[in-house]
Amino acid sequence: MTASEIFSKIASHIIEGIMVHEQLMNSYLFMGLSGYAACHEYHYLSESVGYSALCEYVVNHFDMLVIDDDVPSNPGLIPNSWMNVKRTSVN
Repeated sequence: MTASEIFSKIASHIIEGIMVHEQLMNSYLFMGLSGYAACHEYHYLSESVGYSALCEYVVNHFDMLVIDDDVPSNPGLIPNSWMNVKRTSVN
């Protein structure tokens, strides 16, 4: 496995975590659970900083960009039935 492939897999894993925490943050906000939303907002921001640090490391030490061909698909944690309704109409 090449360094490029290794960094690509690491980046893919971080991006998946970012997407999961972003969706959990939004769903908890939607349900009115601001404490849980804040926790996931922290993880979202922390993993975003980690992704930036990874990209910076790869550029500075290997003189290449992280290849993001293996970007994970949307984890789909928020139910589709919530997409077109107001928060007060969900039980």
